[in-house]
Amino acid sequence: MNPSSKTPFSRFRNDTRGQSVLIGVIFLIGILVVALAIYQAQVVPQQNANTETESFGETMDSMVELQSNVIQSSTQSTARSVTVITGTRYQDGLFRVNPLPAEGSLTTETPDDGEIRINNANGSEEGQGTESYWDGSEKTFDTKEITFENGYNEITAENITYSSGGVFIGQNTQRSLSNSELVDGREINLVSVNGDLDEQGVQSNVPLRTQSKLEESVVVRGDDEPIEISLPSTKSASLWEENLPDEVTVTNESDERVLIALPENTRYELSLSSVRVGDDDGNGQQTPSYMYRVTGDGLTTQDEQSFRLQTQLRDQFNNPVSGEDITVEEINGDNVDIDETELMTNSRGVVTMRGEGNLAGNQNNEQTAEIRFTHDETGVETTHTVIIQPRQTGGPGNGGPGNGGGLSITINGVSTSNVAGEGREYTVNWGAEADDGIDEVIIEIDDNDNTQKVIDYDGETSASDESVLESPQNANNDVTATVVDVNGQTASTEEEID
Repeated sequence: MNPSSKTPFSRFRNDTRGQSVLIGVIFLIGILVVALAIYQAQVVPQQNANTETESFGETMDSMVELQSNVIQSSTQSTARSVTVITGTRYQDGLFRVNPLPAEGSLTTETPDDGEIRINNANGSEEGQGTESYWDGSEKTFDTKEITFENGYNEITAENITYSSGGVFIGQNTQRSLSNSELVDGREINLVSVNGDLDEQGVQSNVPLRTQSKLEESVVVRGDDEPIEISLPSTKSASLWEENLPDEVTVTNESDERVLIALPENTRYELSLSSVRVGDDDGNGQQTPSYMYRVTGDGLTTQDEQSFRLQTQLRDQFNNPVSGEDITVEEINGDNVDIDETELMTNSRGVVTMRGEGNLAGNQNNEQTAEIRFTHDETGVETTHTVIIQPRQTGGPGNGGPGNGGGLSITINGVSTSNVAGEGREYTVNWGAEADDGIDEVIIEIDDNDNTQKVIDYDGETSASDESVLESPQNANNDVTATVVDVNGQTASTEEEID
């Protein structure tokens, strides 16, 4: 065939001038694919591991913050919540493929044999009644742990656990993330945790509500044997000892419990509370457990003189129980005229009994009256001893009540005024005398909150002042003034406000 007879198509088919460019493009694409594969297989996992490591550090910090919030919540009436970092989202990128966000979990767990136990703790506040409950016998309190479990894709991280003694990480490589406030000097601080929590995600919201608000404490000691605190924990005794004072000894009772022993015959201030976690209300009921004699025992008064006794109803955590019915009665005679026998505990768990000595046919003989306070629902009770002495002619000045030992207090005048939006202000003018010296004077407004002011003295034999108190209530309330001498004897007087 004549070359000149070839078609244009045949000439194009034999043209090889663009082949090298095409091969170069294919080669570059191959290099890019290999580079992206190496990036996805090696660089992305390392970057994700760095992200997870940073997130785990934030989780450790937020678990310590959880502990701090639980402790703060135990002292407050209002609910609060705290956020715990439990996972992470990975970095975005044009040429990267990430797994789904790493979502960890935060749950409450009931440990095996999960109770706080306190043994050999004896109340040592003479006359107050704590020894009737804190008598050295075992006291138990339910508690739970809050555990973080990770959902990371790249790194290996151990669980983090918050318990009544602190925040701990790991089972194999154990270490503490926070300082334990369990024993601080001569103070014991325990918060039990209850409720149900089951959260999962990159962060978890933890609602906190006080179940038994920390308002009171008791002084206890181990009489000739150590106070023992047994806690559910799988952590080693040596790890616990790192955060406790040197004089405290710790042993592992079992694989599931640690035993903390405090020096014997040493006084400690014991503070207990309970916090509930999670959204469910659960059983937030306090259990009335004993009564605390606020005014002590062995009050001395005179025939036909008014006096008052105050008792506080407390739960198993030593904290006040409000809104409970209390019955008051004299159980060994008829030497006291009691104003009201049916009372209700106020917001501080306190009831105030007012009465007057009545020696009747025994005006010349001192009598001892026993006044019993009983919680109607549970039968929890305590008894106050009141010594009633014959009335002394020419006793304390100004017609005020006395105790036969030169002890008296008078209210010389009370003025009141409204405080806009804040209740009512009381200005109380009073005078007190004590032959043996004044320890303190208590001026009190008989409202639901028992507003009071305590003025301390250093053994002065007489004192007078004008005390200003603000009550949150707008109504007029009676005013009571009490003087306490250096021997612990008291005398009171009351002013009715119309």
